[in-house]
Amino acid sequence: MILLNACTAIAMTGFIPIVIGQEGAPTLRLRGSSSHSSNKEDVSDLPEFFPTNMNKEDVEFYLEGMTSPITVVNKDDWVHQCARTFQEYSNPSLPHYIARSNFYLIDEPSGLCADALTCAFDECQYSKTDYHSLVCLGNQTDLSSASYDDLASTCNFPPSSLPDRITFPKNAADVISAIKYAKKHNLQVSIKSTGHSYSGSNTKAGSLMLNMRDYVKYASGNDKIIECDGGTSDDDILGDSCNLAKARGKNAYIRVGGGQTWSDVYIAVNASNAVGNLSREYAIGGGAAGSVGSAGGWLSGGGLSIGYEREHGLGVDQVLELEVALPSGHHVRVFPTEWDANQDYITPQTTKVTALCNTNVVANENNWKWQSCTDLSVSPEDLWVALRGGGAGYGVTLSVTYQLFEQTPIQVIYMGLGALTAGNQTGALDDEAKDAFESIVATLSASGTLLEETKRIFTQFVIDFLFAPEKIGVSKEMSLSCGGPATFFMFEQATFIGCWN
Repeated sequence: MILLNACTAIAMTGFIPIVIGQEGAPTLRLRGSSSHSSNKEDVSDLPEFFPTNMNKEDVEFYLEGMTSPITVVNKDDWVHQCARTFQEYSNPSLPHYIARSNFYLIDEPSGLCADALTCAFDECQYSKTDYHSLVCLGNQTDLSSASYDDLASTCNFPPSSLPDRITFPKNAADVISAIKYAKKHNLQVSIKSTGHSYSGSNTKAGSLMLNMRDYVKYASGNDKIIECDGGTSDDDILGDSCNLAKARGKNAYIRVGGGQTWSDVYIAVNASNAVGNLSREYAIGGGAAGSVGSAGGWLSGGGLSIGYEREHGLGVDQVLELEVALPSGHHVRVFPTEWDANQDYITPQTTKVTALCNTNVVANENNWKWQSCTDLSVSPEDLWVALRGGGAGYGVTLSVTYQLFEQTPIQVIYMGLGALTAGNQTGALDDEAKDAFESIVATLSASGTLLEETKRIFTQFVIDFLFAPEKIGVSKEMSLSCGGPATFFMFEQATFIGCWN
């Protein structure tokens, strides 16, 4: 782990929380909540987006350019917006799951909802006690007006992990101002983009949460793919992106905002492809669910994709440049500037990394001023490694520049008896296939030994195909072009892999 100035990092995977200390801070009103504060001076001369009950002593932070106020969290909002939704759409036997798109949860006004209801509690704990607490919560007759404190007592809630304060940064200046605010008031900082972290590391009790859903969306529209056919990096938005991409055998890249979902990115890539102005169609390896954050915990955990990684690498292998706000308050760009094309490796090995610091952190990106960093307490090389899969605690990711690879056709292959079972149940099998299926089931059912031997052979085949293809007459190139988000070596269950090109 690296230590950034006097700030101590929380060693969690997920959405990059930063520890800066603990202590109370002034009470402000949460947007959309019913909480109120008292003993506040009149600051009605401030712009209209400021809370009417803002502390005068805090005005300095907002006048630095912050466009999103810091507000106090009302836990009742979690009950009314999050728990109530889970109550309405949850499976009674699995009250911590929800049968509704996570996009609705992301957009709830409070910003407190997560993909699992248990993630409102410490480390997303889920035990027998927690299960009974959630069942009790789900059995309440009216969550639209219930109090969190009353429910916590009635249902014996585990310790809360909901933050004390929250802000919705819209730009880098907002993030830096929020970090300064947290430092001044000795607050911990937690970062949330979509709430997909099942370890609960996107929130922490007593913290100031930076909810990144409103952050600038760089990957939006049909003109966001930058091609590098010109032979130079003149069109680069940031750094040496084209030079590095071409050294890796790639021809294009896209810049992604720190709060964007993979759905945002996929739509932007597909839209750019559809316009027809590019030399070829491109694809990107991202999260299997569209509501996964494209630059948050997914990346800090390594970045597992949908099978592309066997041929193209993990998410962290696609990164060309990172833009990050450090706990020290630095606004930094970090990217490789020298690499060695060693023939023993698939891609060039980075030998030098450069970090640039913004000396004019304002909302308007056109006015940023990038210069060589002179006072970072960590080397650019260490920062580059840490931010790409090193877990959380190193900074707030503001943007990521990802390389793209050429899009190729995909064929999805279903394997195992489970695939036939599913086909038979849905009527997808024709009469000949159905007869074959019933014959297979009857034969296997007649002998437990035969079933076990079939399972063994099936498992060995899948392992050989993926990891020792030459043993079964398959080329390594063909094997590497196939993969999936999860391949189960279970003959009775339906499993699939995708094969590209």
